[in-house]
Amino acid sequence: MKIWHFKSLAYISTFSILLSLNSCKNDSKSSSNSPNSESTINEINTYLTDFFSTEKDKSGITGIPLTFQCKNYFASNAKTFNIGTQSKNGDELTNESLFQIGSNSKVFLSVVMLQLEQEGLVSIEDPISKYLSDKYPLWKNIKIKNLLNMTSGIPNYTGEKDVIGEILIHFKNDPKKNVTSEEILFSVKDKPLLVQTTNKFSYSNTNYVLAGEIIKAITGKDISEEISDRIIKPLGLKNTFYITTYPKSNVKYPKHLMSGYYYITDDKFRIFDNWTDIIDFSMSWGNAAGSITANSIDLNNFIRSLFAGKLLNPDQLKKLTTMVDTNTGEELSEGVNEKSNSGYGLGIAAIYNSTLKEIEYRHGGGTFGFRSQMRYFPSIKASYVIAFNSSEVGKENEMTLYKNIDNYILKNCK
Repeated sequence: MKIWHFKSLAYISTFSILLSLNSCKNDSKSSSNSPNSESTINEINTYLTDFFSTEKDKSGITGIPLTFQCKNYFASNAKTFNIGTQSKNGDELTNESLFQIGSNSKVFLSVVMLQLEQEGLVSIEDPISKYLSDKYPLWKNIKIKNLLNMTSGIPNYTGEKDVIGEILIHFKNDPKKNVTSEEILFSVKDKPLLVQTTNKFSYSNTNYVLAGEIIKAITGKDISEEISDRIIKPLGLKNTFYITTYPKSNVKYPKHLMSGYYYITDDKFRIFDNWTDIIDFSMSWGNAAGSITANSIDLNNFIRSLFAGKLLNPDQLKKLTTMVDTNTGEELSEGVNEKSNSGYGLGIAAIYNSTLKEIEYRHGGGTFGFRSQMRYFPSIKASYVIAFNSSEVGKENEMTLYKNIDNYILKNCK
């Protein structure tokens, strides 16, 4: 789930979506004989260590996992860099280290919905009421597609109200509270739909909680089971977990969990004390909008498998990547381009990459103690996933780091 100064918990900003000191540790199959592999290690490691040295005493990060994959390096296999430690206690950061991926979870749910459509069990053009009856009368005519591409107008349950959304006021007082889907949806079900005049696009985590309930109504299974059966197990993602309550009780190896540190620079929006470790907080508040924990290797595997057609047939993948303009909410019939340079599909964002002269897919995520990014460059089949175990880092430093990695890929991976 996204966070940017907590004005909207789980809302890092539309731009950022659409946007160790250990030696590098590689996952299996990397090759030291790949061309320029040593210089790649040195250059990327420099970017990471420079960022880490700037941020570690300020935002409280202790570790940065990065998985990078490019056809020109490491025999086209993924390379994982681990900078720092899992926590302030000094536990070593490893390839198995787990972080909360926040709103990167959304594309997992969209994939499940589109798989159900492949099977003839649902249409994303169907209204909500077809599956949830009249339980939410204000939303009954909204299409499933409008949930997934953020054009529903349904208010965000993590939106502002005295710093945080109504449902999270209780969570603030009891971080171990188990928040149910029904509680989340009932907290906003009587609020009027947003007045959508100049822009029909409005990022709302409520959309994905509602979509998760529709999947449950169709299959009789919780979204956690569907994600596991349809994505995690088929792809062999052994370090990916949907957290229903507490991270330590929902992962196979709790020792691999990174601590996540709450940090915010604006006292006006502070919820917890800075540098609070949130790893024992319930993840139930994130629900289907942002409750997955994974390592960078699995998340990189997931995004590459998605665009390789391993999860969806071509028609469904096209639906997933059909974008609406984030400035107007109108469908981009010609896709993201130089003129309409940012869009949002079904749980995935895209920008027009001016260097490649074509689309680049991406998403960001954040929780009370983590920030992450996943990016995929389809024309050159390059990708990377990166995470920080702090809820806020220096925005300028963060953008510089992404720019350095992006430029490296665009320069060397064509």
